Amino acid sequence: MAIDNFLTAGFRLFRFPLQIAGSYGEETATGDIQMTAKSSQFLRIDPGGASRNVDLPGPDEGLADNNGRQYMIVNTADAAEDLTVRDPSGATVAVISQNERCSFIGTGAAAWQHLGIETIALS
Repeated sequence: MAIDNFLTAGFRLFRFPLQIAGSYGEETATGDIQMTAKSSQFLRIDPGGASRNVDLPGPDEGLADNNGRQYMIVNTADAAEDLTVRDPSGATVAVISQNERCSFIGTGAAAWQHLGIETIALS
């Protein structure tokens, strides 16, 4: 069966991204943030007046590794406050400054790679 047939039959996974309830979140940090496998995939974080650490999750919930797990983090600070994103060992993966966003992908048991930091206009 051709992919076009799947699309017309309602199987849109091949053409459109999978949308999951709870995959978007916003928060104002009051301290460092520890992410888990259940954290929102797309996060807008206001560091809340100070620079903060954001720790990406390690393998958990029966998963052997984080391979392919993805997150996007947006720094919505109203001043010069950074988000230092770290892997489970505490090593810095990326520093996201005010009005920047960064995507991350798991590349192994506790390994994370950032896919580039972009400056954005927030409204």
